[in-house]
Amino acid sequence: MRAEPRHAVLPGRHDPGRLVVLLRGALTGLIAAVLLPAGGLEAVKQVAVIAAFPFPFVVIGLCVSLVETLRAEPAPAPSAKREGAAGESGPDDEVRPAEVMPDSQPAG
Repeated sequence: MRAEPRHAVLPGRHDPGRLVVLLRGALTGLIAAVLLPAGGLEAVKQVAVIAAFPFPFVVIGLCVSLVETLRAEPAPAPSAKREGAAGESGPDDEVRPAEVMPDSQPAG
């Protein structure tokens, strides 16, 4: 049994409130202000690397999830004749001028 897909966009607010933005900015500035005198720019770089450490694992998990989803997706059913396939035209597939087609409107 296949589960129903969730909404592509989650309900709720998509941009953070002013308090969240101010708090995040203040904390980031405070961390930088503490690290710069303590260890200089190298300390800030090390904290950035440590904070970004889990990101490759998230990306690997997304790749695995994508592969699993694509494998679980049913393949399209084969058809005897695909529309627009090269070399498979029949007598009704020829291109006719617009004036010959019964329900065409003149240009202009």
